[in-house]
Amino acid sequence: MVVIYWGEILVHRIVLKIHQLNIQIMRSILSFLLVLSGIFAEAQNSQRGILYLNKPLSADAINQVDARTSGGGIEVTGVSPSEARIEVYVNGNGRHNSYTKEEIQKIITDDYDFSVTVTGNKLSATAKFQ
Repeated sequence: MVVIYWGEILVHRIVLKIHQLNIQIMRSILSFLLVLSGIFAEAQNSQRGILYLNKPLSADAINQVDARTSGGGIEVTGVSPSEARIEVYVNGNGRHNSYTKEEIQKIITDDYDFSVTVTGNKLSATAKFQ
């Protein structure tokens, strides 16, 4: 004699469908969050400006930093010696907020004393208006 419990089979199928829907919802939410994080990362990069200089530093430990600017922000972050680098971002100001890299190079060459040097364990970065 075989006894089939239709109620249990139906409940099992409903639970299985709910589980499948939950997986689809979770995938949709995860995809949305990944896209959103990419948008925020791009917005942060655009706020930093145009990457003017990205210079890896030697594997020697930098123990001292002398960073000076006459009109900008400086951010110093500690990293492991293998990841040490200096990044310089340039933002336009005033009415003309979008420059090409060539225009930026000309403005820096003509109007600024700009230097990045490493002497021993000291990193010096200077950007001063002439």
